[in-house]
Amino acid sequence: RRVHHRRAGGGRRRRGAGHAAHRGRGARPVSVRAAGRRHLSQVRLRRPPPASRMYALLSLPAIVGTSADVGRPIVWSIAGSDSGGGAGVQADLLTCHSLGAHGCTVVTALTAQNSVGVRHVELASGDSVRATLHALAADLPPRAIKIGMLGGEASVLEVGAFLAAAEAATEEAGGAEGAAAGAYAARPFAASPSVVCDPVLVSSSGARLLSEEGLAALRSSVLPRCRLLTPNLAEAEALLERRITTAAEAEAAAVEL
Repeated sequence: RRVHHRRAGGGRRRRGAGHAAHRGRGARPVSVRAAGRRHLSQVRLRRPPPASRMYALLSLPAIVGTSADVGRPIVWSIAGSDSGGGAGVQADLLTCHSLGAHGCTVVTALTAQNSVGVRHVELASGDSVRATLHALAADLPPRAIKIGMLGGEASVLEVGAFLAAAEAATEEAGGAEGAAAGAYAARPFAASPSVVCDPVLVSSSGARLLSEEGLAALRSSVLPRCRLLTPNLAEAEALLERRITTAAEAEAAAVEL
């Protein structure tokens, strides 16, 4: 099949479809069905196809820019990275997207793992965690913060200090933009975000994932600023430093926590 091109004087000449599509000017729009076996790169579609949802996600940094452009609730995930994609910040981002929120991440640990088990864990430095928290606070203030695996005492202290400074700054400013609070120079949020802590303290094999010093810091600096705490049985026992064996003990532990 061939595509006609009009001469300047009104006459017509015949050219190959590939040549016409390559020139890109003067060619009549051709539907995919009419194109037959021709390669799609040689066809001018009648209507540009809509961008896929995945393309929108991949292009988000260029589209979003600042928090005012997001238009969706912002949720921070402070947790480890799961290379297998079944947990950690990867799973949190999928959950945020499915619920219509914009997810941001503060990576506290890099893990080499798959669906079978964990092979290697490398903790993020306190400086890295602090820098990420401040970068997000300056441009993408959260409506909610989800805390997972913190990994080490340094990350626990940084997160606790940041939450305390942001809380103080927000209360002092009355929800408006204002002066910073504490050494962290935390930017006050329009409203105090809801903080949810899912403490990752013990692996499925029973190994401790947070040192005693980190656990003590978690109790003193992070948990008091959480609205919701979601430990499993082993984590509740680690937090309370006692065994929980009955339903009554579990209920009492929940009240105490």
